[in-house]
Amino acid sequence: MKWLLLVVTLLLGGYASAHAADYPVKPIRIVVPYGPGGATDIVARILGEHLREKFHQPVVVENKPGGNGIVALQETVRARPDGYTFLIGNITTNLLMPLIGDPPLAFDPFKDLVPVARLNDVPGVFLASKVSFPPSTLQEVVDYAKARPGEVNHLTAGILAYSHIDFLMLQKRTGIKLTAIPLRAGAGGGQIDLLNGAVQVALQNAATVTPLVKAGKLKALAVTSEQRLPILPDVPTFKEAGFEGLGTNAWNAMFAPRAVPKEILETMAAAVIEILASDKAVKQLEDLQFTVTPTRSLDEARAWLAKDVEHWTPIVADAKTMVDKTQ
Repeated sequence: MKWLLLVVTLLLGGYASAHAADYPVKPIRIVVPYGPGGATDIVARILGEHLREKFHQPVVVENKPGGNGIVALQETVRARPDGYTFLIGNITTNLLMPLIGDPPLAFDPFKDLVPVARLNDVPGVFLASKVSFPPSTLQEVVDYAKARPGEVNHLTAGILAYSHIDFLMLQKRTGIKLTAIPLRAGAGGGQIDLLNGAVQVALQNAATVTPLVKAGKLKALAVTSEQRLPILPDVPTFKEAGFEGLGTNAWNAMFAPRAVPKEILETMAAAVIEILASDKAVKQLEDLQFTVTPTRSLDEARAWLAKDVEHWTPIVADAKTMVDKTQ
């Protein structure tokens, strides 16, 4: 029996190696946890376009919104681990939601999915309304809010969304008290609230709000990126504004079911790394205010995610405690 098992194992191993050498031989599916048009979807479609050119195989982007990413993650976890289904996830779906643990999941995203490559950062902008709100720097916002506890409103995409956590940490560090206002009708509805002065401050991604800032309709007080954004050269980073360590760069990364053969994962990772080093892909992403931040190997991708989980675990626990005290 042991001899038979050994033969079967060797045969299967040889088949897997041959399969990996021929990969890919059929269409590749990329699952996206949101509807069309958002940052994660845009990144998936740009990457899919380049993968199609490189592999000479169709690449199909499938939008699977629902459950704050749960539907898409579950779809990927349950997919056949043959290297033809991948997920483009982000900091919310593949890090914060599992750490928050609400709702409980029937799978473990940190074990049942493996990172193939980090792709890009999505810098955020700290915005302020121009309607009856005089502060023009982040420190002036803090001073203004400190003199008016609870009177300054900030937008939130949801309880313990990363921008909400950023505002909780700002309040903890400075001792101010802000009032959270949920986004209505998506980010566009939130921008209307900022434009008309119903909400005073917000943190939103640069790709969405830069046109309004450039048009002089909203004030940009700080950016979450490590360096100033070329499109907003006069706007300081959080560090330059005196608030080092605050402000989250959202990210996108590619994930796969955990049982996909390593050889196939390495093939895909190498393809993604090559694509993100190309002038065309970099320009496409940077024109949308995304920052290209690729990992260079599977091991580096795993180490990056593990480090980010370690970084965010105490922050999420702290933020959950702050939310619980206000409910």
